Amino acid sequence: MELSEFLIKEGSKNKYILDTSVIIKWYSHENEDDLDQAMLFYQQVKENKVIIISLDLLVFELLNFFICRLKLPKDKLSKILSEIYDILFIINSNKALHEEAYEIANILKDTIYDSSFVALSVKLQYPLFTADSKLCKAAKANGYDVFHISDYKQFF
Repeated sequence: MELSEFLIKEGSKNKYILDTSVIIKWYSHENEDDLDQAMLFYQQVKENKVIIISLDLLVFELLNFFICRLKLPKDKLSKILSEIYDILFIINSNKALHEEAYEIANILKDTIYDSSFVALSVKLQYPLFTADSKLCKAAKANGYDVFHISDYKQFF
C-alpha cells in the first residue's frame, strides 16, 4: 500500500513522527529521561490509537545503538526489529527528502540524521517528537513543527 493510500485509510487517527531518540526509550530504560511519555507513545501505537511514522534511517540508528551500547543478543534484536516493522510505518528516504534534510541541516546547524526527521515532518505535515532538546530548540526557533517528548500530553 502506498503512503497516500495508507494515510487516507487511517485518516481518523492522530499521526506523529518519532525520531530514534524516542524509540530507543522503548527498549532501553537505563539512564533515560521522559520514559513515561515515551512509553505512552508505545502504548498508544500498540493499541492502534495513533500512527507513528518514521524514516528507514531509524532502523540503522537503532541497530547502531543496540550494537554499541546494549550489546543485544541476535534473537532479542530480531524480536525488536520485527516489532518495529509491525507497529511503525517506516518511510524510505529519497532524493527529495535528502535535499530537504540538507537544507534544514544548514539552517539548524545540526546533523543530516536529525534534520532528516525534520524534513519528513515538513513533507508529511505531521509533528515530530524528539527527546533531543537541542534539536527541538533549534527547530522551534526556525519555525519547524518539532516538539520535545515531554510535550506529548498536551496533544490529548
